[in-house]
Amino acid sequence: MVEFVAWLRNPYESAKVTPLQPVKAKKTEKTINLTITAVTNFYDYLYRNEEIQNDMVDKLLKQVFTGGRTRYKDFLYHVNKNKPSNRHILKVKEPRKKLKVLTKEEVQQLIEATTNIRDRLLIQLLFETGLRIGEALSLFIEDFIFDHKNGHRIRLVNRGELENGAKLKTGEREIYVSQALMNLLDDYLYEVVDELDLDTNFVFVKLRGKNIGQPMTVFCN
Repeated sequence: MVEFVAWLRNPYESAKVTPLQPVKAKKTEKTINLTITAVTNFYDYLYRNEEIQNDMVDKLLKQVFTGGRTRYKDFLYHVNKNKPSNRHILKVKEPRKKLKVLTKEEVQQLIEATTNIRDRLLIQLLFETGLRIGEALSLFIEDFIFDHKNGHRIRLVNRGELENGAKLKTGEREIYVSQALMNLLDDYLYEVVDELDLDTNFVFVKLRGKNIGQPMTVFCN
C-alpha cells in the first residue's frame, strides 16, 4: 500500500521516475485519500467475506488518544478523552484552503444585476450580516427592529424548521444593521408586501407563479 500511495502521488504515474525539480502531482491530496479509503474498504470487504486471510485494514490503523493539546473540544470530549481511536497511517495531509470571499465591488455587481427589489435586499442582507441563506429565509418581518436611538438590528429567533425548510442553525442573537439596509427593507415591504396585499410573516416570499406570496425557498423564486 505504501508503494501504491507513492504511485498515486507521483506526477509521472510511475514509481521508477523521480523528477529532478518539484512537479505538482496530477491528483490532489483529497483525491488520493479517497482512493486509499476505497481500496482499503475493498480489502476489508474481502477479509470479512473470508476471500483473503490477512486483515490489511488493521495493519493500516494505529490507536491514538483523543486527549492532548487540541484547541477544539467536542461535546463528548470529557467522555472520550482517555479512550483510543483508530487513525489511518497512510492518510496524506490535505492542505487547508482559504475561503474565497467576494469583494465589495463584486457584491455591488451582483446587486446591480438583480431584477427585483427582493433579491437586492437578500444579497445586501447576506453581505452585511454574514447570515446563512437558510437563516435569512427564516426571518419574519417582526424580526427587523427599527431603533434610531439604540441601533437598527435583526433578532434571530429559533422557531425550528419552518414550512420552507429554513431554520436557525446557530444560537439566537441580535445583529446590528445599517440604515441603508433598513431603508431597502422599508421599500421592499411597500413595493411588494403591501402592493400585492400579501398575508405573510415571512420577509422573503415568492414573487411569481401560482405560489406567489408563499415563503421563498433556496431553490424556488
